[in-house]
Amino acid sequence: MGRTSYRPAVALAPPAAPSEPLGAPRGSVRGVLTLTLSVTVWILVLADRLVPDYLYQTVYLAVLFYFGARSSPGTPGAEARAPLRLPKWFIRAFVIGGFAAVYLFLQSTGRAVPVALASLLPVLIGYAAGAVVEKAVETLAHARPRGVALFGHVRAVLAILFVGALCAAAVLDFTLPFLPQLLAVLELVVAFYFGSRAG
Repeated sequence: MGRTSYRPAVALAPPAAPSEPLGAPRGSVRGVLTLTLSVTVWILVLADRLVPDYLYQTVYLAVLFYFGARSSPGTPGAEARAPLRLPKWFIRAFVIGGFAAVYLFLQSTGRAVPVALASLLPVLIGYAAGAVVEKAVETLAHARPRGVALFGHVRAVLAILFVGALCAAAVLDFTLPFLPQLLAVLELVVAFYFGSRAG
């Protein structure tokens, strides 16, 4: 009979994290693009100049994708460094605060608020509220895990029901009272849920 040879198990090293563009921390390029687009819109709005539709659309996408990407888990094995080596909350807080400041300035000076800007602000506010709530939930997770789980279920059900009702009303062509207000709430609810990263 042949002798069976045994080889000691060799521990495999975890795969190396892919290198990030320009050697910067993960999310830095997205952060630069988001900041550049946002500041450009602020300058044009405050200077009372026309903001091209493509620029509004681009900044809308950049802000939403950046916020969504920063809410999702990073690459396994990647070094946990915030974009541009700033505090991890800085860029999001700067963007939200900047748009809010521009909006309040226009309101206080009696100037018209561009529709595109007015539609973006509720999304940012909803996202910020969701992120704050998620931090509070994480703090309470160890002390009251069942309560936190129940809150997550209730939050998910309410978001699905509210969004589903409004979408059904649109498909069935129902006339709803206070539709503009409901649409604003819809944006807040969706942004809040994604901001809270509930899954």
